[in-house]
Amino acid sequence: MPKSPYAIDRRQTEAGIELCGGCGASIALVPPNENAPATPWKCRGCGAIYLACAQRRSGALFQGGVRPAFYMDVIEDASLRPAAQQLELSAEDLRQLQRCLPESSPRGGNARSSQRYQVATPITLLPLAADFRIDGPLIAASTLDVSCGGLALLSRQPLAATYLAIEFLDAGARMPALILRPSRCKPLGAAFAIAGDFVSRIQY
Repeated sequence: MPKSPYAIDRRQTEAGIELCGGCGASIALVPPNENAPATPWKCRGCGAIYLACAQRRSGALFQGGVRPAFYMDVIEDASLRPAAQQLELSAEDLRQLQRCLPESSPRGGNARSSQRYQVATPITLLPLAADFRIDGPLIAASTLDVSCGGLALLSRQPLAATYLAIEFLDAGARMPALILRPSRCKPLGAAFAIAGDFVSRIQY
């Protein structure tokens, strides 16, 4: 019987993701980056969903141990997790919290040098493990500020995920789905401010 697709990570090499973190089967994926958007992939062994890139061998895509997945596969996979507490803050709450943010505090090791814009818009967060495997339920959150290189967001709960898949719920925001690498999580009022840098876009 295969192990849960949410088992701990088993192995990830620098060159690629070689073993499924859920069942240990051999797979052939690589981490996404700014030049290679993430797409969903499903492990053929246990059904774990990854937001990553397929390996290329001899100039062609190599789908070893995985098959292409779809947006609904991602949503269904996330729904297997217990629902997280929803964020319940008014627009005025967000404005007050934005005023509490320092204007020039460093964001972990890589401070965002580009200009930040205070933007409060609803988003969903999907925790990803170090191998870009879905590792938790969808979480409601809101942006606090956005720049070309990253963003700060507000979550009802602290998050320790290695990566976060972010989807903007307001079509007027005109922002693609993105993967964020969190670098800071600090209490802010009754919630938590999380800041990080963009890793790649997500193409569903």
